[in-house]
Amino acid sequence: MSATVILAFVLGPLLLAGVVVWMVLRNMRRAESQGAAQKAELDERKTRAAWAGATVASLRNRPTPAPGERVVRVDLRLEVRAQDGTRYFTTPSWMVNVEALANLQPGTQVSVKIDANDPQLIFPNVSWAELWPGTRPKAKV
Repeated sequence: MSATVILAFVLGPLLLAGVVVWMVLRNMRRAESQGAAQKAELDERKTRAAWAGATVASLRNRPTPAPGERVVRVDLRLEVRAQDGTRYFTTPSWMVNVEALANLQPGTQVSVKIDANDPQLIFPNVSWAELWPGTRPKAKV
């Protein structure tokens, strides 16, 4: 076999692998920056959100933390009471500290904030919970 054929069989796959690795890393960086931008948008929207109260109507899942896990995803059904007296139900997903799960039993009152653009977007207004990171808010109006 000639040196050219050997080089083609060695360099071809190496070049292809390099292109694939570059594309994967580029997509990871892009997703990371989009995630950071989304988190920044949610943080900004939370600062403008209106304070409200809510009652836990039910938990749509019963989170069971794995050993050593400090937070769990909790899918809630909340009855929200807006400042103007309006009441409505919504189903947010929150990331909750394991030690605070007792705070989210049916009938429990919890402080929340209602997004100005999307009243279904409910931010927890407590130190032991955050909006689930995968939450996709509606576009600003």
